[in-house]
Amino acid sequence: AASDVYKRQDEVKAVEPDFIYTDHHIIPLDCELASIEILADATLVAYEVGSRELGHVLLERGVDMLETFEIEALLAID
Repeated sequence: AASDVYKRQDEVKAVEPDFIYTDHHIIPLDCELASIEILADATLVAYEVGSRELGHVLLERGVDMLETFEIEALLAID
């Protein structure tokens, strides 16, 4: 989870990940993603995103990419 990445930044940084995947449900609402130094060097991908609204919220919070099984919902025109 993003919060685990924050707590274990040195360990994560040691493996130099290109991508960090996390279930969006486990990103704490009070977690300031921009404060997690390692995320500046890695692409944060949130998976299981089921709606456009949620996708927009996550992207605004600093998530870089979204994964979904609901592609029609994410591509739907309002």
